[in-house]
Amino acid sequence: MPPSSKGHKQPAKNPQGAALRVQHASHLHVGPIPDAAQLEHYNSIVPGAADRIIGMAEAQQKHMHRRERRDQWIVVAGMVFALFIASAIIGVAYYMVASGTDGIGQVLWPLATVASVAIGGKVIHRPKGDRATRIL
Repeated sequence: MPPSSKGHKQPAKNPQGAALRVQHASHLHVGPIPDAAQLEHYNSIVPGAADRIIGMAEAQQKHMHRRERRDQWIVVAGMVFALFIASAIIGVAYYMVASGTDGIGQVLWPLATVASVAIGGKVIHRPKGDRATRIL
């Protein structure tokens, strides 16, 4: 066949003169559990495979939930300890400044103030969807 005016070849024709068309179909699945047809196929090959696959997905989900919960509590515990340390430093610095001890108290006071503001900023400026904020 001669090329068309745009340089593309025309579809091949069978001996009867009808054009041949090629189609391609694909299926994409994303997720831990296959679709129902695949689960049924797996179950026909290995009896109980569908239950094992679903059980594996459920166990993975429980594991991820436990891990997320633990990570949230680690963040909250870190903020609480940081707040406690900053408060203790502010208390010591206040005592040193109030009692007339110069030097270290005057250095600790601004450092502790800056640290407490930074900690407070972390709590206040969290994204709305962050679960650690909801725990507080």
